[in-house]
Amino acid sequence: MGFNVAFSLWDGGVAEEKLKQAELSLKAQEIARDRQRQAIIEEVYQASTTVKHARINLELARKTVLEAKDFLEVTEARFEMGVAVVTEVIDAAQSLSQAESGVVDALFDYYLAQARLEKAIGLLGTEGWTK
Repeated sequence: MGFNVAFSLWDGGVAEEKLKQAELSLKAQEIARDRQRQAIIEEVYQASTTVKHARINLELARKTVLEAKDFLEVTEARFEMGVAVVTEVIDAAQSLSQAESGVVDALFDYYLAQARLEKAIGLLGTEGWTK
């Protein structure tokens, strides 16, 4: 009974070449990871900025509705006193309707921006997850 062990003392540089390839592969993966991380950061920043702008636009739209309501009330009072014509009242009512429509549009934009931010930070669609 005997044992025969054989190994090569010199592999012609194969091991060194495999090590170099592994190091290059690792470096490429690190670069890809860093690029992906940067893309995520940019997406979150953009989504966050969009939410802030949408919130400001929503507040402006709500203020526009208040102003349109006040203008309609003033115009109706002027009409009742006989110093305004019915077309002015109709125009004021139309302005109020457009302002209210603007609030709906601004709300839609705000909710859409919120959803995009939640997606960017990984929260969208996680309601069913357990901890």
